[in-house]
Amino acid sequence: MRFRAIAAGATIGIVAPGDPREVRTWSGVPFFIVRALEAAGYRAVWLPAENRSVTGGLRKLNDWVHERSGRRFLPKYFALRNALAAQSIRAGIARHKVDAVLSITSDQCLRYLRTDVPVIHTSDTTFAGMVDYYPDFTDLLPFAERAGHDICRRAIRTATLTVYPSDWARDLAVSLYGADPNRVRVIPYGANLFEPPSTDCVAARQAAWREGHVRLLFVGGDWDRKGGPIAAAAAERLVAEGIDCRLDVIGAGPAEPIEAPWFTCHGFLNKSRPDHRALYDRLWAEASLFLLPSRGETFGAVYCEAAANALPAIAADTGGVSSAVIDGRTGLVLPLDADGAAFATAIRSLMQDEARYGRLVSGARERFDQCLTWDHWVASVIEGLNEVLSRGGEKTRRRK
Repeated sequence: MRFRAIAAGATIGIVAPGDPREVRTWSGVPFFIVRALEAAGYRAVWLPAENRSVTGGLRKLNDWVHERSGRRFLPKYFALRNALAAQSIRAGIARHKVDAVLSITSDQCLRYLRTDVPVIHTSDTTFAGMVDYYPDFTDLLPFAERAGHDICRRAIRTATLTVYPSDWARDLAVSLYGADPNRVRVIPYGANLFEPPSTDCVAARQAAWREGHVRLLFVGGDWDRKGGPIAAAAAERLVAEGIDCRLDVIGAGPAEPIEAPWFTCHGFLNKSRPDHRALYDRLWAEASLFLLPSRGETFGAVYCEAAANALPAIAADTGGVSSAVIDGRTGLVLPLDADGAAFATAIRSLMQDEARYGRLVSGARERFDQCLTWDHWVASVIEGLNEVLSRGGEKTRRRK
């Protein structure tokens, strides 16, 4: 079967891990994708796939198993749940007369899906990229690990087009799951911003540079996984060397509070509250560098937000980070084994070189304008889908 190109006015069915019109669903990614789709003239409809009673029961069972054995089986990969999800999605496709399906980090919902409309599958990585990398994907029971690999493989086979934000994820899909390189695209995520800062932030950031003065910003919901201890060690080292340094933290702080004049943890900020939003914006505006040396990161959409703010990012080379932060262009990417002292050295070197710092400021904002917006992501995904369709991609799609 050959399909016509997808164009403005088409109805796109959204499969997501929650309501895509809620900004808190999966860190806001589905929300901003829907927003960009609608801005481009598409009609986006949610195709609910969650059976709450089944999922709730499976989560309780998983907790019970983990408590007694220390192992997990991942409720979202359970066959009954996913068969019901596929049934619900098919009903939604028919009810809304959907022209194409966009599945956002919902591999499991494609496991049993059989449909005659094009399917776009996008995720931050593959199942292999998560196993023993993120805490929730450790200590898996053997059958759960087998199921996860099978679901990822079948999601890729079901999809007309598969989209990842990083070369790392794309390479895993091709090498481990047999993805057809002609039906896989690497398109970086966009910044989850309602209104990006004006380009005036570039000149303001460059004008605020002062040698021996650095304001570090750390934003993350998991202090340890996001590299909080390393960020704190780097800031402490800089202070010990006589540099005027401050580390501001938005999100999760250390379990044992750091009592030091150079450290402030502002906690989680609700951007729907005017006072929290004002503080959030002020911290981004005052920062000299964005420091997030994550230990595990599939991409890191917050690095895109740093780029929007013309703020160079200092990161560690893990997962898909090197596709989010371009070393030497939008920030610095250090080896994963770099410690706080190594990060302090890199920061000190950068903040002693005004010209180099200025180039990173400009480079960060330039890359945001070029490809780190959701408008760019939507346009690139639709272009990629239509390219596959023009080659008769649906004819060769395997449905096993």
